[in-house]
Amino acid sequence: MKLNFNEENISEDQKIKPQGGMEGKIVISSYLPSVQKRHIKRKTNLDQVMKELQEKHNHSWIEDILIRNKDNLNGPALYYRGTTISYEEMFENIIRVSKALIKMGVKQEDEVPMCVSNCPEMLYFLGALNLIGAKVNIFGADFDKEYIREIVSSCNSNLLIATDDKYEEIKDILTGTNKDNKVIISLTDSLKDGKDPFASYDDRFYKFMNKVGKFQKEDNTILSFREFLIKANNYKGPLLTPKVQLEDEFIITYTSGSTKNGRPKAIVHTNSSLITMARFHDTDLSGLPEMRNIVGLAHIPPHSNTDLITSISDVLSQTCTVALEPIYDKDFFAYSLLINRPSFAPATRSFWIQGIKDFQEKEEFQGMKLPFLLIPASVGEATSLGEEKFINKGLRKLKAGSDKLPIITAPLSMGGGDCEHGGLFFKLYKALYDKISLSKEGHGLTPFQLTELAVLREDGTECKYGEYGRLVSTSPCTMKRYKDNPKATEEFFITDIYGRTWGDNNVWAYIDTYGDVHIKGRIGNEIELLTGEKVPLFTVADAILKDTKNVLSCEVVAVKNENNLDIPVAHIELQPDSKKSMDKVLGSIADRVYNECHPGVTDLLLLRVRDHDEAYPLTGCGKRNNVALEKEGITEKCIPATSYLFFNRKSDEKLKVKKLSSQKK
Repeated sequence: MKLNFNEENISEDQKIKPQGGMEGKIVISSYLPSVQKRHIKRKTNLDQVMKELQEKHNHSWIEDILIRNKDNLNGPALYYRGTTISYEEMFENIIRVSKALIKMGVKQEDEVPMCVSNCPEMLYFLGALNLIGAKVNIFGADFDKEYIREIVSSCNSNLLIATDDKYEEIKDILTGTNKDNKVIISLTDSLKDGKDPFASYDDRFYKFMNKVGKFQKEDNTILSFREFLIKANNYKGPLLTPKVQLEDEFIITYTSGSTKNGRPKAIVHTNSSLITMARFHDTDLSGLPEMRNIVGLAHIPPHSNTDLITSISDVLSQTCTVALEPIYDKDFFAYSLLINRPSFAPATRSFWIQGIKDFQEKEEFQGMKLPFLLIPASVGEATSLGEEKFINKGLRKLKAGSDKLPIITAPLSMGGGDCEHGGLFFKLYKALYDKISLSKEGHGLTPFQLTELAVLREDGTECKYGEYGRLVSTSPCTMKRYKDNPKATEEFFITDIYGRTWGDNNVWAYIDTYGDVHIKGRIGNEIELLTGEKVPLFTVADAILKDTKNVLSCEVVAVKNENNLDIPVAHIELQPDSKKSMDKVLGSIADRVYNECHPGVTDLLLLRVRDHDEAYPLTGCGKRNNVALEKEGITEKCIPATSYLFFNRKSDEKLKVKKLSSQKK
């Protein structure tokens, strides 16, 4: 389908029919009245809340967490591999780490690099650095090697903090980065007697052993966490914490999607980003019940905002418990659920799919249930209806949430947005008995009350209901800037025809009549047909994914062939029971792409069926890695869609001939 932003050239078939009983009707107004009213209401609410935040919350993030938990100090704040840490213990450790940091000369506005896994000490350093007004730059060990050197060298503090599992990956890269002090945390530091009670689960993924002593023999600038805390014991001065304010820069995280060169952009967020998001989770603004005795799973790498805001900050702000899981591997996800017993588990769709497969197919999981799992949340990227169907079916069999719910509904909640915005969208089914139809596209993502958004045409005007355009949005949680990248910052913030400034989500989207957002695919992922027309790849995926009965997942990428022509390759995973009728399913796919997308696409399209046990490659944060799929290229497993075009029609004709023959006899 060719997209054209000139309104007079938009044909009826280029408009998506509005959802929710409005099929067949097109709203012709060029405005979005219900969305605008929602914006007006939201703006009034937002102004009031932001005034309240300036008056009552103009402090550091960790101070906000302390105030929220002042009557909950005996409650469990952290759970780590069999060890439970109360809020009081957590805050005491944060104070001790603050004193040790001051003793080592760390001061306000210093930028300290961290490369860590989820463990209690990571949170102590995060809170302590925030308390004294320093900035935290959390990067990943899987980044490009030269990029890691650049990140560490750009931080003005001479201190580096890492966990032993990550330090082992980056230690050879750090030569010449001028970090005179290194604190290396062992993943065993918070374990009773230094032993992991779940070691039998970990053997294939990580052996929990204290490696700091080995590193110290190689580098005399390294302190263990216990040695570092001695500096706090020797510190006799006051805890000189400067006045840290709401708009002060706090944390630098990194974009979590696929990158072509291992250089995700560094994103600067203020205290306001985390504190504001937490405030809008409160029941008086969200309309949701209070979170009581919730255990949230933090297993996504800390260099992603999703982990720091959704899994850690939001959970602590609601006086609940964070289960810290240092192992992040889709093949470990099922074990992680059993070890941590979370009631709230944010994970990418690929982790959920692999987890469900493991529970269904691996002998060691047979008979196991997940009655504690009340809120399974799919985060980071859109979950297709076929995937949602597969995951929900698996969760019902696992009796997810049966500890709390009278009827097992296993609603797959959705959280989304992007790291630049700190997480804009939130969907949590308030009515557990809502019937969501899987026969057509369901509800989109519901924006937070703090979010304003629009879908724009190329000329900067606002799209109609159901019309594709560029999704833009803004909120108090939007990033302050990209670090050391003014050009990218300037390109991110765009101004529409009405003079409003937005953050660019860089995705195709449309808004339905409920004001919900349907995100469809990244802008720039288009192919040019032989006719010169451009077709967004998401339209091909949409046509394929309509068959929720047979298609589980689909990713469409463009691959250059020997003639330097962009060839669309659809990587398809079928539902478990659909392999038997694979030719018929692929025939239907080819027909749909031909009829609903563009006949010219079918001429170029290659179908690559991925086996049930052949997972999609993932980025470090667990999202589908389409760059890796592009590099996979065109292989012998790629079959032209034209081979299956009208396959079912031919089969039907053969069946009719057979029936006629038998009737004549």
